[in-house]
Amino acid sequence: NDPDAAEAAADYIAAQVPGDGDLGGAGGTADAVLALLAAGGHDDLVEVMTDYLETQADSYASAGGPAAGKIALVAAATGRDATDFGGVDLISAIEGSIGADGACGSWAFAFGNALCILGLDTNGAEVPATLLENSYGFQDPETGAFGYFAGSDFVAEADASGLMLTALAGVADDRDAALSAAAVRDYLVDAQTEDGFWENFSPVNATGLIAPALQT
Repeated sequence: NDPDAAEAAADYIAAQVPGDGDLGGAGGTADAVLALLAAGGHDDLVEVMTDYLETQADSYASAGGPAAGKIALVAAATGRDATDFGGVDLISAIEGSIGADGACGSWAFAFGNALCILGLDTNGAEVPATLLENSYGFQDPETGAFGYFAGSDFVAEADASGLMLTALAGVADDRDAALSAAAVRDYLVDAQTEDGFWENFSPVNATGLIAPALQT
């Protein structure tokens, strides 16, 4: 909630973007677009970067549902058509990557499922119940954290927990989704350090995902 810091961060990102809008490939460019939109003040640059993403949509979305979900989230945030984004139907790409078990993508994980949920929900598409059910399998029933299992041991993952909270908040009219969101919210509140950040592989990245999720 520091407008000056947000503006400074956005200005720094903007200064790194070349004329063609490509900030290290489609994934990094999509992240930067969402960050600049959140901060505001760089609308022309966002347009250039989103135009670049449309040129990359076919190749990037072919990586699977989570990739298509990230680009679909950009489409929703910029008011573009996710069913015809650079000639690609991103919604169909997400839906087509959801397996019979509800996993989104060939390598199912909580973060990827969250991107698929967000890509569908933010564009007004139905989120399949099987996708939600599969996602709950990545949540620790004791702590509420999302993560993964290493053998029989559960490993909490802050980035996945934050992004999944944002995703579940959008479909919280579903009772199970609301209960799951409440559990991970409580976990994240307790996991915050005294200095205000969340520990993970990259505390800055984790905090950037979790703080806005808690605001939902």
